[in-house]
This record gives sequence, C-alpha cells and structure tokens, in this order.
Amino acid sequence: MIRILMISLIVMPIIIGLGGEKRTIGADPCLYGIVVDDNAELVGGGSRYKMGQGVYCKSPLSIAHSDHAAHYGGSFFHAPNNVHHLELLYSAQCGAQVILYNSYTQEVHAEDQLLGMVRVISDDEEEDDIMRFLRPSTDGVLLGANIGPVKKPFEIEFYLQFPYRVGPDKFNMFISE
Repeated sequence: MIRILMISLIVMPIIIGLGGEKRTIGADPCLYGIVVDDNAELVGGGSRYKMGQGVYCKSPLSIAHSDHAAHYGGSFFHAPNNVHHLELLYSAQCGAQVILYNSYTQEVHAEDQLLGMVRVISDDEEEDDIMRFLRPSTDGVLLGANIGPVKKPFEIEFYLQFPYRVGPDKFNMFISE
C-alpha cells in the first residue's frame, strides 16, 4: 500500500487524484511504452508552447485540467505551477520515477522542463538516507532514479523544480510493507 502526502515548499497545493489504470507496457517495462505526440508539446505545459501563438488542442480549453487519473498506476498530481500535471511512481525494478503531462494530461518530454532529485528515508535507523538526481530516460519522456534495494517501509521525497517557479517543490511518497 502506498500513502501519498504532497507538500510544496512555497505553496500548499492539494492532491487532485490517486490511482488509475496502467496503459500498454513497452519492451522496457520501466518506460511504459510512452509515446509523446508532437502536438502535445504545443499546448500549455508543452516544451514548445508559446503564449499567444496558435495552439493545437484535442479538446476545448474548458477541458484542460479535467482529467486527473493516473495513466501508469502511480499517484497523480496537479503541479503547483498551475500548468502541468505529474505522476509519481515507485517500483523495486524501476526505482523512483516522474512522468510529466501538459494541461490536457498528455505526456510531454520531462527532460526539457523539469529538474529534480529524490531522497529515500528508511524507517530502519541503521540504514543511511539515499539521495539521487532524477535523470532523463533514454527518450527523455520521464525522469527516474535507481535507488537500489531498500528495506520497507520507507519514504521517498521528490524535490522537483517546475518552470516558472522559484525553488523546488517537495512531494512525499510513503512505501509500506
């Protein structure tokens, strides 16, 4: 069971959604078969979006920010910059991961817009904390960090720097036994 608590270092945003269904798994199970539609990068939250220019969107603006379901079985959040959405995931095989979405909950390239690190804190006082930078996947779609074997229960602190925000925002994920 995973419990989630999100805390912003600047503002206290709220959790919008949890859970959801997994989509197709690709050849590398840690990449989830994600394919970024180039047009997703042109709307709000996309890496090539330019304010005031023509915007492609599959749905009217009123639909933006209305889909808050996790796509890959993680925990889904509306980002504190009020533009992006994100999904936090953890598995022993893939480690800690972040998938970034635009305003319409379409996957976008995380490496172009997001920096971050994770800190793993074990409940076992004899284990040291683990700190890792989140690195882009080979295709740049998600950020991840291999944290190695950790005795459960433990906590993962995600420190994420979003565009147009001063300082990182902190998201906590609790992994129970």
